[in-house]
Amino acid sequence: MPTKYRFQRMISNSYLGETKVVVAHTKMELDQKIAQQISKWREQETKKRKQDDLLSLEARAERDTREAQARLDTLRNLLSNGLKPRKMFDWEKGKDFRQLSPFSFHEFPPTFAQAAVTLGLRTQGSIIGNIIPGGKKKRLEEEEAIRKHLQELTDRYEKRKAEALRAYEQKQQELEQEKAKYNAAIDEKRQQFENGDAEIVTWFLKHIIGTIPFPEGYGKNVEVQFEPIGGTAVISMYLPELVEIPRISGYKLVKSRAVIEPVVLKPKEIEALYDSVLCQMVLLTLHVCFLEANIPALQSIVFNGWVTGVNKSTGQEFASCIISVQASRAIFKNINLMKVDPKECIRSLKGLVAGSLSQMAPVKPIMEMDTQDKRFVESREVLANLTTNDNLATMDWEDFEHLVCELFSKIFAGYGSEVRVTQASRDGGVDAIAFDPDAIRGGKFVIQAKRYNKVVPVSAVRDLYGTMINEGAVKGILVTTSYFGHDSREFAKDKPISLIDGPNLVYMLRTHGYNVKIELQGS
Repeated sequence: MPTKYRFQRMISNSYLGETKVVVAHTKMELDQKIAQQISKWREQETKKRKQDDLLSLEARAERDTREAQARLDTLRNLLSNGLKPRKMFDWEKGKDFRQLSPFSFHEFPPTFAQAAVTLGLRTQGSIIGNIIPGGKKKRLEEEEAIRKHLQELTDRYEKRKAEALRAYEQKQQELEQEKAKYNAAIDEKRQQFENGDAEIVTWFLKHIIGTIPFPEGYGKNVEVQFEPIGGTAVISMYLPELVEIPRISGYKLVKSRAVIEPVVLKPKEIEALYDSVLCQMVLLTLHVCFLEANIPALQSIVFNGWVTGVNKSTGQEFASCIISVQASRAIFKNINLMKVDPKECIRSLKGLVAGSLSQMAPVKPIMEMDTQDKRFVESREVLANLTTNDNLATMDWEDFEHLVCELFSKIFAGYGSEVRVTQASRDGGVDAIAFDPDAIRGGKFVIQAKRYNKVVPVSAVRDLYGTMINEGAVKGILVTTSYFGHDSREFAKDKPISLIDGPNLVYMLRTHGYNVKIELQGS
């Protein structure tokens, strides 16, 4: 006969996924068997966890290796990837195609019942009213009064509807005029570009270079200048430093220590990759600029590649041009970029390079930019002559613009920046351009001053945005003595534009010790 056990218990190990029923004749025997089984499972679990951890680390090493290889492949194939068909610049996309919603009137036409209610009368006569003497006549008179009142309500309704329609048509007309003006400016800009206008071609090339999908954030700091007489564009781009090049080619699992260690490229491999990346960046920039700016005016491009660093012997920062290449459209169009060796291609273009680019040895640029902007004019001091009686809203318009420039010179001075006054070609007015050298927050800022006594039109904000694009500015600031309407603030929303109205301008001046006032004048 089978032995009958008095004690039993089910135990399990969730990690191993095992379950077992332990049986025994005595409580002590049961506890001993359970302890033995748990001890056995613990050993198995420890071993399995170690194996699983190694498998997990191995999988992570493989995943990280794929990512590292993909990163390196992106750099190695930078040029070939950039030669794929791209979405070309479309002038039409920059146009304003807004449409108003179809006209609708929020009111419903008045009804007979509404007219009756407003007169305190019923819409229908009662049976008793028709029986009593004079009841029928009275009802007819009431209905006539209701119809007469309904006509009055209808006339008022139609008048309000007509006024709303006129307002809608006026708004639609204003929108069409605004669109026509804005779109005509784009058409004019396109014509100027095709005719080789220096300022527009410069803007276009800088914009196009900004669309090149350089990896790792490379090539963001760039300046362009177009010389229409010689048909040559000069591009100065800050290239990545050697330390910015990825150095890890993969990851390996060291099982004996259960750790993942990086596989680092050899110094020669890093230097070769660095040289290749920089040469590819040069060739891709030339390719995209010639492709997009396919106009007779642009016949040649000079690319100057700059790097910054610290001189290890002096500890001083430096900025050096380490590669300078000139390519004519005629020669460049015959190069099959899909099959070239980037370094050899640069050499065939007679590019100036002093040995390995990784050594960052400086070379003299083939052609340099003219950094003196001919639009810069002499600024003049206005703030020192202000009195508490001066009303900014009535002061000379040019004095006001110089005042704003002077104020922002003081504001930007705290950041080591420079503010220059420019003679605007658009309307003869004075703008200011601020240059902030900081690598993170810095860049070019366009500042415009508008001395108004009425609401600032949205066209002024649009003009500022267009100037920002032309200048390649990171931010635009519009300052006025008056105020901005809803349309202006809606347009500026989600754009790098700051709108400073009269009260804010007064506050800014007072924080710098100038007690001024703004009293807007009536029309």
